[in-house]
Amino acid sequence: STKNGGELQNGVNHNSDNSFSMTEMGRVESPFPQRAGCPRQGTVAPHVKSRLILHAAYPKEIVDGLEAYSHVWVFFCFHLNPRGKAKQGG
Repeated sequence: STKNGGELQNGVNHNSDNSFSMTEMGRVESPFPQRAGCPRQGTVAPHVKSRLILHAAYPKEIVDGLEAYSHVWVFFCFHLNPRGKAKQGG
């Protein structure tokens, strides 16, 4: 059980209302400082590389063996996106 009443399963906090929460573990460094010029799909710019930088609170050993995989799924939030500026789908 976690502090908000949810159950921790495989590192994800599953709450009683079927929602889950994420905890920030780091940040992404990208060569694109602004949204303008940033490709929407990575396959458009395969030569561009970004880095995932873990916060110092996490031991480096948590990524041991990661190089054996060809892909990694990273769940993220755009923290610099101005609220209310995103287009609404419809």
